[in-house]
Amino acid sequence: MGATEKYLLGELKGEERERFEEHFFVCAECAADVKSGALFLSGAKKQLLGAQTAPTQVAAAREPRRTSRLEAWLRPQIVVPILAALLFVIVYQNLVLLPHMKNAGAAAIAPQPLQSFSLVAANSRGGEPVKVEASANSPFGLYVDVPPGGNYSSYSLQVKDSAGKAQFSVDVPTVQAKDTVQVLIPASALAAGNYTLEIHGMPAGVTSGAAGSPIASFMFSLEYIR
Repeated sequence: MGATEKYLLGELKGEERERFEEHFFVCAECAADVKSGALFLSGAKKQLLGAQTAPTQVAAAREPRRTSRLEAWLRPQIVVPILAALLFVIVYQNLVLLPHMKNAGAAAIAPQPLQSFSLVAANSRGGEPVKVEASANSPFGLYVDVPPGGNYSSYSLQVKDSAGKAQFSVDVPTVQAKDTVQVLIPASALAAGNYTLEIHGMPAGVTSGAAGSPIASFMFSLEYIR
């Protein structure tokens, strides 16, 4: 539509001019066109003003001129704080944020020891909860044995808090349930407190959300050490 040229030549008036000014502040391509066109016109005006007579220059200087939003935005008192803020963001990203993300990513993929706690010996009919003392901000594992027997296609291991609210569940195939099962608890996935790990047998065609009574349950108390 040639809006940039019309804007720089003063052919856009009223609401049409204001809409275009609002547009190029959010459009990088139009903003670049306006900036390069403004620089070109500025250079051209300097050449033309050099050819004018002194009285003409004085008369032109006395004429009132409307300041556009672009010219107001390019004033030093506005541009300098913006550039300072951008510089702060760049420095913060390069000196603080990016190194922290790099170190966190490297730590996530680096080999590290995994704390594991066995619930195998816990009495599924009651008794004292197994005490789990895990390192803060680190994952840990829980070992459980799935009771043999029963015509199940899979098993659902559910961790519930002291109020009986399920925190998460893990589906275990029958092949894997033949051996001791390890459940990996992500870092900070559970708050400190008392929990019960329930094992539900899942008949064919039944989802974990429709699991019935547990065939085994293991209580444990979680504490974090630093």
